[in-house]
Amino acid sequence: MIEKEDIILHTLHEDMGSDAINNVTKDLSASEWDYLFSFSMSHGIFPAFYRKLSDLKIENIPPDIREKCKQLYLSNLHRNMVMENEMFRVLSHLKKNNIPAIPLKGPVMAELLYKDIALRPAPCDMDILVPYEKVRETEKKLEEIDYIPFFESNFNEVEVNLLKRGYNLTLNQDMIDIMYKYRSELNFKKKSKASINIDLHWDFLGKFLNMRINDLWINAKEININKKNILMPSMEDLFFILMLASIAKYDYVPLKYIYDIHKLVITTGRDFNWDKLIEKVRKDKLELVLYFTLCITEDLFKTPFPEKIIEKLKPDFLKEKILKKWLNKDIILNPENKISSSYIWRFLTVNYLYTDNFLDFIKLTCYRIFTPFSEGIELLLEQKAIKKFNKYFKKFIFTKKLVENL
Repeated sequence: MIEKEDIILHTLHEDMGSDAINNVTKDLSASEWDYLFSFSMSHGIFPAFYRKLSDLKIENIPPDIREKCKQLYLSNLHRNMVMENEMFRVLSHLKKNNIPAIPLKGPVMAELLYKDIALRPAPCDMDILVPYEKVRETEKKLEEIDYIPFFESNFNEVEVNLLKRGYNLTLNQDMIDIMYKYRSELNFKKKSKASINIDLHWDFLGKFLNMRINDLWINAKEININKKNILMPSMEDLFFILMLASIAKYDYVPLKYIYDIHKLVITTGRDFNWDKLIEKVRKDKLELVLYFTLCITEDLFKTPFPEKIIEKLKPDFLKEKILKKWLNKDIILNPENKISSSYIWRFLTVNYLYTDNFLDFIKLTCYRIFTPFSEGIELLLEQKAIKKFNKYFKKFIFTKKLVENL
């Protein structure tokens, strides 16, 4: 008997017809249908799943559940339309001011990979990448179109009260420098709409993720999306980003990023440059991450990857056997599994994936347990900087309490 989660995956296969889906769903109860839609929502593939069922005219969905899902689908579409229009407005403003900006994920990716913004879940914010040297200028330009830093927006009413009494709450240069040094993104909120935020990125910081941000800018090119010229990563770089967002996140792997990879391969077909991607992952010692990305995507969605590519990346027998204990379809579909939720999953799997020999594995394990002296000094300096940051906000909170008592 087919597992309930497999019904979703079968439905999303490119060659799946209505007869086959009607056959496997004919005996499902209302609660089982409810579970399928809830599961697809938790993994970010609900819009694509619902749309495919609608296109195939599947007959077995209870009317009340069908209506509820239709409303959720339309609500998601509306949110995506709002976010896409706002994204185009922000990107246009930055472009006018000679600030290159790349949208990451969101409705623009839905247009690019799915050719339909309705088929991807609406984001809670807009992720935009800008060059590091343009970050401060970008902040000012975002303020011109009604965006304020998120940490400031949280205290907005208090700030108004304080300003009336002659207080100045502007961050000093020390605080700004600390933020830039120890973060790779800033968050902004639109003043007039509480539900529209921007995550402004200038890097992808991560101790074990070695993404060369300069390569992404070198390979980026403008493409036409909805009659707008938008700067986008190359398809190979986009695959790389999605790979790190899916297989390389170990606590919970949402199917939406794996399905994005599937759609990317279907959309690009023979135009995709596999040699370029393999060269990139080899530079960064991420062949194993790519190998398991390909294996799991193929297993879940029957993605037509070139067979020779998978063979070229295949690790030795022992390593593949060990990693497949954690990186497999069953654990992705059941993240509460004892193995995947254990510390071993988060620790050893990372070490295995990010090393290509036993000696490097031991080094990485020791590195993660015992911080090197030089980095220990850096951490101490960072703690000192954070104390300075906290001292500022303690003063702010104290002032806030005074105002509330007035």
